[in-house]
Amino acid sequence: MKKETKAMLDDYKYVQKMVPIAEILIDKVETKNGLGRSLTILGHTTDVVLNEFPMLTEGKKYRVIDGRKTINALIGENKKKVMARVYNNLPVDLEKYVLLVRNLQRSHSPVVEAESFQELINQGKSQKDISEITGIQPSIISQRLALLRLPRSILDRLRRNEITYSAAKRIGGLPLDVQNRIAGEEKITGELVEQHHREFLNSQLSFDDMDLPEAVRGTAVVRSYHVRCGETDKSMTRKELLSFVEEVLPGLSGGDELVIKRM
Repeated sequence: MKKETKAMLDDYKYVQKMVPIAEILIDKVETKNGLGRSLTILGHTTDVVLNEFPMLTEGKKYRVIDGRKTINALIGENKKKVMARVYNNLPVDLEKYVLLVRNLQRSHSPVVEAESFQELINQGKSQKDISEITGIQPSIISQRLALLRLPRSILDRLRRNEITYSAAKRIGGLPLDVQNRIAGEEKITGELVEQHHREFLNSQLSFDDMDLPEAVRGTAVVRSYHVRCGETDKSMTRKELLSFVEEVLPGLSGGDELVIKRM
């Protein structure tokens, strides 16, 4: 007979109560238009979850586990209190697990997830540990953690939903100097990111060292290229070559070799 496993949260009770917003440690995040009005008219459609930590500084007693956007919307409506599920002295690692699982079930904040993953890792948890407890795939964990290497201004824009997650991932595949140039742009769109990506590839890709014939005689024909890079050693069309170079070039280090020969 299989032994019943005790849930990690079973040892921690919570109460549902009204909490003064002034006593909550909360960071500012952008909310969707109309959320504040919806909360006033309809009420809470999602739970606010807090952790009571009386030792917090600046007169704050509660830390947000979930519900940042709801609290920000209430602040925008000049509300003074919020109904919340409140845990008492819940360990930080359990805070993060609860947040990650709840985010997984809805439209999520990739930056908050990334920071939560990093905090758990700083506490000695491995990506495998996190994956086993939350059910989040290791590849997703790695992708989120990669966001933390972005320039701070880009990370902050992603946090405020001013750029898309797909654009942020694309930026992360570029060298730091290109990332910093993008960070200096007034508005970052997917089209702008692709433009910087193409410019970087064009600056790196040169056919000067290829073994090209000095002159082409006779009827023009489609030429093939042979590419050797890492485990890749095969012939490609020009279209395949350009696609391959675009994919692997951002990840090449100083010791890697990319050899292209025209056949």
